[in-house]
Amino acid sequence: MSLKKQVQSYSLLSESEQNNFSSKMSISATPQKIGNPYLLLKCGVENIAFEMSSIAEVSRVRFVHRLPHKSEGVAFGLVNINGELLIAINIYKLLGIDDCGVAYSIPRMIVCRNGEDKFVFKVDKVDGLASIADSELLLNNKDDKKVLGKFSEKYFIYNQSRYNVVDFELFIHAIKRHHL
Repeated sequence: MSLKKQVQSYSLLSESEQNNFSSKMSISATPQKIGNPYLLLKCGVENIAFEMSSIAEVSRVRFVHRLPHKSEGVAFGLVNINGELLIAINIYKLLGIDDCGVAYSIPRMIVCRNGEDKFVFKVDKVDGLASIADSELLLNNKDDKKVLGKFSEKYFIYNQSRYNVVDFELFIHAIKRHHL
């Protein structure tokens, strides 16, 4: 029987029959909440996650045009993404991640957006997407904050790996306030 016919048949049942049917078929009266989508990234040996609402694009690695006297800073260059020049951010320096030189096969450029502002940064690997419910987010303790410092208050476990969730508001604030 098709799902549409099952739903129509279900609505014709009495209340007691609906309760009996629901318990047998595990039909929930309340819809299951789908979690927030996160983009999973690998930077050196660190696993980090950004909420998908902050991501504009994932692109292949592009040439970075260095800015004079800024090449060692956090905002160090410009990148042409689809005809638009974007400021290149060194995410390793900004988040305090050691660039241990781990080589992955497919590095990517991540374009993040905050309103009209867009920034781009390079990551070693895109691990994929994950839908994580708020109840699955765990709070970092003070020892966990050594790596990402103030940029990550929460983390989650996905496929037996720990991902630190980057606080995008703090991330953007640090870029605008301290490095531009």
